[in-house]
Amino acid sequence: IPDAALRLVDDHLQANRRIPGFGHRYHNADPRAVRLLELAEDYGCVGPHTSLALEVQEILLERKGVRMNVDGANAGILSDMGFDWRTGAGLFMIGRLPGLISHVYEEKVREPAFRKFFEIEEIQYDGEEERDLSAGADLEPMPE
Repeated sequence: IPDAALRLVDDHLQANRRIPGFGHRYHNADPRAVRLLELAEDYGCVGPHTSLALEVQEILLERKGVRMNVDGANAGILSDMGFDWRTGAGLFMIGRLPGLISHVYEEKVREPAFRKFFEIEEIQYDGEEERDLSAGADLEPMPE
């Protein structure tokens, strides 16, 4: 694992790419990640994925002063628990739901319903051009 972590960090740093799951805008150490890693240790959920993330953290801490964030901790722990990595984005949203619920609540109790943000003339659509939306038109096959 140490060699894999070193290669991963070297590859990303040489390409000037950020490593997802590391670094935090407001904290030197993400307190959520620290607590999740403590719980994972207590419950025996630290396996090869979390171990790799911890090795990456050690290297990044030494070189850049960067630690793992909550998404990195979640990724390692959930992978070690047997979750498919593709479920990560959905599972990570769970931790953001209380804030989202609070925001919706505040909007409903503090602001008038259906308040206008823009005049219709100010709204510019920049998506796809008009296309045929009838059943089956221009559908690409689902990836397997």
